[in-house]
Amino acid sequence: MSDALPYVNAVLDGNSYSKDPPSVGFKIHGKLITIHSRKIAVNALKDEEETTKSDCDFKIIY
Repeated sequence: MSDALPYVNAVLDGNSYSKDPPSVGFKIHGKLITIHSRKIAVNALKDEEETTKSDCDFKIIY
């Protein structure tokens, strides 16, 4: 996945990109989302309940 992150950054217009360690970050709907080579992290959640929400309101538009 780390080889694809520069392309993800370019296509989705990421807010931040890091080569070492490889990651690309976005801010969507007030949430900070970082894609790493082996995981995706979501920060700035309101509370613990929001971490287990089953519905996803994030949509990527090309």
